[in-house]
Amino acid sequence: MVERGGLRIGIIGIAATIIDKTVPPKFHEGIRLSLGRTELPSHIQRLRHDDGVDLIVVLSHLGFPQDVQLAKDVPGIDVLVSGHTHNRLRVPETVNDTIIIQSGSHGSFVGRLDLEVRDGKVTEYAHRLVSIDEAVGTDPEMEVLIDRAMQPH
Repeated sequence: MVERGGLRIGIIGIAATIIDKTVPPKFHEGIRLSLGRTELPSHIQRLRHDDGVDLIVVLSHLGFPQDVQLAKDVPGIDVLVSGHTHNRLRVPETVNDTIIIQSGSHGSFVGRLDLEVRDGKVTEYAHRLVSIDEAVGTDPEMEVLIDRAMQPH
């Protein structure tokens, strides 16, 4: 949970169930993978009622078709940041009041989603894709984080 702009935001991450077949075991030790349809409702309920969050954001690497289905099956997700299938959605998809965005692949774009929230509900939003090219400078703090993450383990 994070607080931004006076809002309490619950953030949940979910990854494709093929992770255990595509990355070395040390990167997924102790992690259970699923499509989330069974687990997410209780986490959303806990975040909303016990933690008092205003907004639920799901960061997903299931893939766009699976994320659309997730939004159909699981109520209470306000924003779903989709990945895995490399779709470049210039216009967000809205499914059951869930705003779904995906910004392409390989860092070519960054998606920006600005929300207007009143009484725990998204009342308006604006979305755009920002092209990442030579005109966008590097962030020194981010370079340090990347260098640290790329160190041999």
